Amino acid sequence: ADALRDSTAGRSGAPPGPAGIAARMRAARSSGCLDLSSCDIERVTDELLSSAQGGVAADEDWWTVVDLTELRFSNNRIVAVDAGALLDLKDNLQVVLLDNNQLVDFPQGLLELEGLRKLVLAHNPLRDLPNELCWPELAMLDLAHTKVSQVPPSLSQLLNLQHLDLSHCSLRELREPLPATISKLQLNDNEIEYIGDQVFSRVSNSLRTLDLSKNKLSCLPSSFSDLSVLQIADLRYNRLEVLGSLLPASAVLDQVLLGFNSLTRIDDVGLGERCPALSVLMLNDNKISALPEEQLVRCAELKMLEIGNNNIADLPAALGYMPKLQGLNAIGNPLRGIRFSILQAGTQKLKAYLRTRGPAPPSLAAEVNGPATGIDAKSPFQQLLWSNEPVRDAAAAARSSGILRLDQLFATNESQVAHDNVQVLLSAFAGVDGENLDDEDSPFRARPLQHLGLSGNPLGVVPRCLASRQLSLDTLLCLELGNVGLSELPLAALASCCNLEKLVARKNRLVDAFSDALAGPRKLLLTKLKHLDLRENQMVEFPQVVLSECHQLEDLLLGFNNISRDDGRLGQLRSLKTLDLSNNRLPDLPQAILAMPMLEFINLENNACSSVPYEVATLPRLRTLLLSGNPQRVVRPHIVAEGSAAVLAYLKDRCTTDQLTAMHKDLDAQMPTAAAAALRIGESRNGERAANRPDAENYSSNAGGFSDSQHKHFASQPSSGPKTSGAPATPRPEDIAALDQQIAEMEDRLENDFSLSGTQRATLRRDLAKGRAARSRMMTGQVIA
Repeated sequence: ADALRDSTAGRSGAPPGPAGIAARMRAARSSGCLDLSSCDIERVTDELLSSAQGGVAADEDWWTVVDLTELRFSNNRIVAVDAGALLDLKDNLQVVLLDNNQLVDFPQGLLELEGLRKLVLAHNPLRDLPNELCWPELAMLDLAHTKVSQVPPSLSQLLNLQHLDLSHCSLRELREPLPATISKLQLNDNEIEYIGDQVFSRVSNSLRTLDLSKNKLSCLPSSFSDLSVLQIADLRYNRLEVLGSLLPASAVLDQVLLGFNSLTRIDDVGLGERCPALSVLMLNDNKISALPEEQLVRCAELKMLEIGNNNIADLPAALGYMPKLQGLNAIGNPLRGIRFSILQAGTQKLKAYLRTRGPAPPSLAAEVNGPATGIDAKSPFQQLLWSNEPVRDAAAAARSSGILRLDQLFATNESQVAHDNVQVLLSAFAGVDGENLDDEDSPFRARPLQHLGLSGNPLGVVPRCLASRQLSLDTLLCLELGNVGLSELPLAALASCCNLEKLVARKNRLVDAFSDALAGPRKLLLTKLKHLDLRENQMVEFPQVVLSECHQLEDLLLGFNNISRDDGRLGQLRSLKTLDLSNNRLPDLPQAILAMPMLEFINLENNACSSVPYEVATLPRLRTLLLSGNPQRVVRPHIVAEGSAAVLAYLKDRCTTDQLTAMHKDLDAQMPTAAAAALRIGESRNGERAANRPDAENYSSNAGGFSDSQHKHFASQPSSGPKTSGAPATPRPEDIAALDQQIAEMEDRLENDFSLSGTQRATLRRDLAKGRAARSRMMTGQVIA
């Protein structure tokens, strides 16, 4: 138990004690791996390793003991390794980890390990390597973050070395050839100024990853161009001025990183011929003045092109047609013909803009036209679909979902171009103009269109195809035309959308909506509309067609307009649940609202309402009433700040008996009989429960509560449990008047008596709430009686 506890303590950060080290040595005898990392060891001695290979303990089985093949001494304070400490292990030892220590001199005992396959000496103040390195089986040598300044010639004799890490060292030059088996070479973060021609002469068929970033190279050796299997070449943060024909002619070269150099041209590199599989090309922060269009379009697999912070004055249009290009950054160049907002908008919008500046080059014509789909490759629909990747994706999604979202996909086009593109898409969807979309490869074949999103495109007018009798959109339920620059919204423009349930036309310049419908007889088109959003327009009155025709409308959003008058017809929308009239100029709450029993949400914020009728609180389903930002004095500001529940309770407390009676009569006429009866029964039960509460006789207040006579009166009302018929006794008028006086006194004290303590104020607020509830129950009982 002590050994396990010490071992666990060592793993959590503190070095283990002797028992913990003994436990690790015991584990090493059965696993062949001696892990003494983070044990605060200062020297590797013969005694230390001998104890790990010592005799079998009494409770160990001899057949479980194996030879040590791996030593882990990472994160210690080792300054030396005794010469004879590793002698007994030379035949079996394969892995030695001595990283993060304090070794200054190379441990000579390591040279005796002929079977060594992995040696890690990173993060040591090691200065020199021995002249003779003779590890015939070594596959990985890690000397990163040391102070090695020279590579011995014997390094080339390591005939199985595959991974060499000399990053973050003090190398200034490389002259000796590398072993022919190296596949990964890390030389970044040095001070290398020169690389000899013989360095890469033997690794042309093996080196796959080369990192030479953050050095001082001004040129590359000629043997660099012979690296035929190179996949990643990182040459960033150097001083390269000319690359020329030194780029390797590799069919598998995937990433070329040349950022932060001094390159002035790349047209002599031959990207397309030498690197056909290139997917990432970073040329940022150089001095390049032009891009070789013909070479770039030959890189068919290019996915990311980084050319920011150069001297490029123009971008070739061919970049917009490269099908696999997903990342294109050109910010920081003196581009004169491209607005900065387009550069910031992202790769797809930049590519869309570049496509408007010229046709596709012949070498990309097949990619632009796409595969055979049974449609003429020269048709406008086919050209649009396969030259605009986001549109193609939106079309593919519409095939399975029936939802076509084109929001902001044509935002960078001119108004007429955007309008024509939408016209082409919708006409093709309906089979107009000879397009045959019943083909198996058609993106619109599976589902009928139910949702059409056009928001954010500079259309200017409603697309003509929506009014065409040839284009049948009977299945369209939702149409979004937000922020498309509409100045009018004629009803005739929606002639083919006779089953719309949701219409969004916010953020336009509409002064009136559907005004053409008032001219004469017509077909009713909006009878099924349930959601209408006309916010952020310039409307001055309620849309008349909506008031007279949309009897199923549930949500009417007219906020942020200039509506200043009400003709009294709003009450025709008997099914309305949500009404947003915020940020208009209404002088009063429309009286027609009081005749709309289904209302649940009313927003009147930031208008010019000078009064609020108490009757609005009697709407049976109303839960939210927003009044802030109005000059009205009916509801005090602190009550408005408390929220809708407090506002409705305040207004309902001030309703007269006649108003409450009218409310219950409206329930019978406007709501289902069962719902109205349930509401009345619920109110009756609330009154009975209040009368039967156990603290009715003991309730009193030091801050202006109810009198004992009032409590006795409420408690004396008859009750015989829950009822489904009948009503509680009718309260006397003098009791109601006395209660009103008590409530008024408590309200006055809360507002004007500043001597009340916090506890007294809390008690007074509680009493006031109970008083208002009692008054509401008394009035409800009187009405039902």
